[in-house]
Parts: sequence; structure tokens; C-alpha cells
Amino acid sequence: EGNVMLEKDYWINNFDETFRKIKGKKIAIYGSGINAKEILNRFSDYNFVCLVDDKAAGIYINGYAVITLKEMFGLDVDCLIIAARTSSAEVVYQRIGAECRVNRVNVYNLYGKDMYTLHADIIRKKANYGRTGEEFAKSAIDAHDVISFDLDNTLFVSKKMKIFEVFQEIEKQLLDQGINIYY
Repeated sequence: EGNVMLEKDYWINNFDETFRKIKGKKIAIYGSGINAKEILNRFSDYNFVCLVDDKAAGIYINGYAVITLKEMFGLDVDCLIIAARTSSAEVVYQRIGAECRVNRVNVYNLYGKDMYTLHADIIRKKANYGRTGEEFAKSAIDAHDVISFDLDNTLFVSKKMKIFEVFQEIEKQLLDQGINIYY
């Protein structure tokens, strides 16, 4: 367990290398929670100008004003870092991305990924999702060592069985084949 790295540890350890390219630019942080505070505490040599959080606007955190997104556009901010987990950053970007593009503010997630490019990739993959076919699926499976599925309402939907019953049936079939499951 000594080698386990949490997601937060990973982005903190790589923050300086990841964001070195924008270090001299005017940077805002989207969010006012623990990740935003961690960034402000650890990376004070960056040119942070504010925190953006429409619900917490009007307070100060570590000496930085928390303002609305519209107020941020008036500060000529170059970059906005979304201080949230990857899945949450995508949801935030869907909400603010168009306005940021119009106002020429580059948006990044905690890993330094440009959210415009990342979002465009996600949209493109979703558009092709239903058109992949069996051969594509087989080649994707063959290309990976581990395949993981979220069964409940993702891989399939069953109106007759509850998810617990599905897992019981899977376990029974595996045991019938001599495969023991330890949990």
C-alpha cells in the first residue's frame, strides 16, 4: 500500500511541470473548495488573480477574491484552471466553455489538459459510440490487458432482474465453470 498514489497527490506532484507553460499568464481558478485552496497554498509563485465560484462570490480565500464568471471576464484573465476531479471538470466545462471561448480564456483541468480539445474529443467519441461494431470492439478488447464495465444501466438495462440478481447469476455461472470469486 505504500506505493498507492491518490489522484490528488498525482496532480499536486505534477502541477508545476504541467502548468509551467502558463506560469506568467493571468490565471483564475474555478472553484473555492479544497483543491483550489491546495493550489493557492502550494503554488504561490503563479500569477493567480482570483477564484471563480458564482455561489461563493463576495468572500476572500487566502487573500484572493472569489468572484463570478462574468466578473472574471472583466479582468482580462488568460487561463482558467478548473479545480475539480476530471469528471466534474467536464460538467463544469459544458456549462462555461462557450463563454470562455468567446472571451478568449483558455480552460484547463487539474492535469493541464485543454478542456476545449478534451471536450471535442469526448463529443466525437460519443458521436461514434453507436457505430463501432463488433470488429472494433474485438480489436479494442485485444489491445488492452484489463476490460472494465459498469453493468447497471450502462452495459445493459434489465426490467426483469435487479442488479444484485445479475451479479448472483454471474457468480453462479463462473462457479459452474470452476472459477472462484473472492471478495
